[in-house]
Amino acid sequence: MTGTPEGAYPRSVTPGIENHPCHPDLPPDGVCVGLDWLRCTGAEDLRQDLEDYVRSLEHASPTRVPGARHFRAGLIWDPGVLLSWGHKSEICQIDFQGSRLRLLSGDCRIALLTDMLSMGMKPTRIDGALDYIGQELRIARNAEESCERGELCRLRKYNPDNAYTSRGVIVRRLIKLGGRESTVCGRIYDKGLEQGVASEGVWERIEIEFKKSRARSLAERLVDASDSWPEVLNSCILGAIDFRVANGRSEHSRRPRADWWHELLVGVEAVTISPENPDRSFDTWHHSFLRAYSKRLVQLAASVQITVPELVAWLLEGHVVQLQPADRVTRQFAN
Repeated sequence: MTGTPEGAYPRSVTPGIENHPCHPDLPPDGVCVGLDWLRCTGAEDLRQDLEDYVRSLEHASPTRVPGARHFRAGLIWDPGVLLSWGHKSEICQIDFQGSRLRLLSGDCRIALLTDMLSMGMKPTRIDGALDYIGQELRIARNAEESCERGELCRLRKYNPDNAYTSRGVIVRRLIKLGGRESTVCGRIYDKGLEQGVASEGVWERIEIEFKKSRARSLAERLVDASDSWPEVLNSCILGAIDFRVANGRSEHSRRPRADWWHELLVGVEAVTISPENPDRSFDTWHHSFLRAYSKRLVQLAASVQITVPELVAWLLEGHVVQLQPADRVTRQFAN
């Protein structure tokens, strides 16, 4: 599909947020929201159940691959489903990437998330995408200008990444918000330019990446919301970032929102997902103990030829077990 002429998509009034359809090259005018990436982890003994689940959805056979980072093996179904295992923590991981999710309707993506939770998998990354098609809002440009004025809040850094032809024609409009290592980061960009299906301003996207506890909290909200999940996801995406006038005040409540951002939020309750408090239950500690420390205690006790209770008693009294490189025990204690 060739680029759409400038001005071919007049601003349209939409009745509300819609969920993502199985989108064609250029979705119809409106505002839609959906999941754009889903990553879950779980115990490695769930690997076969996950493989059977994906095989029931896919007609193509998987290809054996090394797996995701920190995993030793994996299977990939084209397009965009990666199952990984062989992690030192005895977990497996499954990624449903954007290239796969875009083939599903918004409701089917939520059903996929629900299935993962019911199988005992825990979401560790969820990307939410909020698309504005034919709205002429200049979201990416406004966001970049707002950041330059010092108006970005909640996320602490930004990085414009635009690209032009030698004649100065824009071919990429993108601003990255926050750091990829953070539990929340985002991108605001021109999706029509990226896909090569429309001229600038026709199709724009706000995309937020939720990780770790934020992903789990978002997943619970979406599943609990049932048919109202589009409104919930919309609120969480817009609540992850903020743009407020730099008036010298440090408190956000004393800084009015930037005009363009205020207009974008009309009728929306922006919801910020706070990080979860660390789980300090005995079960969580016991699980970590069995996975990380118990085997090491047994190894140390055997190396110095005493029982585990005797080793623990020595350690509690302040004695130190001396180790050599490569974790070899020296069979001696030092005060």
